[in-house]
Amino acid sequence: MDMGIVNAGQLAIYADIDPELRDVVEDVILNRRPDATERLLELAGRYKGEVGAESRRIRSGATCRSRSGSSTPW
Repeated sequence: MDMGIVNAGQLAIYADIDPELRDVVEDVILNRRPDATERLLELAGRYKGEVGAESRRIRSGATCRSRSGSSTPW
């Protein structure tokens, strides 16, 4: 990905992210360790299910109506 659009109001505060998760994600993004991907996959198992709940909580605040009339959470 070269670019993305982000709603800054929906982002977590960097300092509030679990330090272990933050370090592992930084290892992947910054390519700091050869085993970074494996470590992230191991850690992801602990967060399974939390992501969906958090996404639903965040998206419940805003909805956008499409031309077809369907409601799409953003």
